Amino acid sequence: MNLVKKIIAILFFTLLTIAGAQVSFSIPGIAVPVTLQTLGILGAGLFLAPMPAFLSMLLYLISGLFFPVFAGNTYGPKVFSEATAGYLLFFPIAAIFTSLISKKSTDAREVFLLGVMAHFVIIIPGNLWSVVFNFSTANQLPINIMWLLPGTVIKSGVLALMVPFVQKKMASSGLPL
Repeated sequence: MNLVKKIIAILFFTLLTIAGAQVSFSIPGIAVPVTLQTLGILGAGLFLAPMPAFLSMLLYLISGLFFPVFAGNTYGPKVFSEATAGYLLFFPIAAIFTSLISKKSTDAREVFLLGVMAHFVIIIPGNLWSVVFNFSTANQLPINIMWLLPGTVIKSGVLALMVPFVQKKMASSGLPL
């Protein structure tokens, strides 16, 4: 992929993650909202090489320092000292993880399982951050994870259905995968 196409792809997945952050809702008792951000994060990993996937999420985090791109239109350095910080900081790691193990699979079952695993790359450290920095207690940890599981399954299922279709369309139109 040439440099211009890489930059466009990085920007696309950054913008997709920003759009996903705008679709959010809260669950009572859980310190973080449920969003569609992970569709952008995992999409970056599924369609980009590890470094561009990482850079797209790093750009998302940097954008959040200056613009209201996070869930609830939040932004600024303060966000990185709140309950959501543990999740946000693992977005680039989840994008790299997804890219490294995806092998650009078109098998829906593989994409689904990868999606679930990649969600946990975000959920586990995010919850641990909440406990370490007193946003929730260790007793709350399994409850937080339980409440995030349905969204994980649904979003992973959406990815599993979309990815093979998108990859075929990209290949038939000559776009790089």
